Amino acid sequence: MSTITESKKELLDKWRSECKDEKLIKVFEEVPREEFVPDGVKNQAYLDQPLQIGHEQTISQPSTVMNMLSLLDVSSGHKVLEIGAGSGYVCALLAKLGCEVYGIEIVPELSVNASKVIEKIGLSDKVHIHSADGGGGWEENAPYDRILISAAVPEVPRNMLWQLKNSGILVVPVGTVEQRMIVCKKKKEDEIVEEDHGAYVFVPLTGKYSEEGQDDVPNMPFL
Repeated sequence: MSTITESKKELLDKWRSECKDEKLIKVFEEVPREEFVPDGVKNQAYLDQPLQIGHEQTISQPSTVMNMLSLLDVSSGHKVLEIGAGSGYVCALLAKLGCEVYGIEIVPELSVNASKVIEKIGLSDKVHIHSADGGGGWEENAPYDRILISAAVPEVPRNMLWQLKNSGILVVPVGTVEQRMIVCKKKKEDEIVEEDHGAYVFVPLTGKYSEEGQDDVPNMPFL
């Protein structure tokens, strides 16, 4: 079986052969994914597949994360909100890209563990994670340049768009069984452009914006 180092090199080489963004490849090289997965699966950290992290949650497939970050199109200095922060891995990648990152994770144990790993790898000055229901976003720190939802929602969460700056981008997997990766570009307060970027499968978001919690989420009339 390949070592962690060999598996990581194979994955990065594959992305380079596919002409993926070299800036993104560099941060994937710098952030140790094995730190964000349980001990029993560390040797699988660079297989291109999702891994269980407990509490019925997963750390997403590396290529899925690569695609989402590409669609998010961040720049250094951006303020980014991630809903469904899970292990904290994507927050770490965003921090390495120069972003100020706010992560919400509904499972307290995952939130605590993510914060510990973020501190261990020296990114706690750029990443702020707390445990809460992400259905309402994180209004205190809004507006954001980018919002990433790393779990499936039944429809585009239009209430989140109020926390997005004009010219901001929201990336979210939408659907119940299979999801479509939707990119919402906020041109101005009353103009949102949506793009469909293909099929994915994610674990569902829990809480207010889960399928069961839709009645608790306010409608935003201008969208």
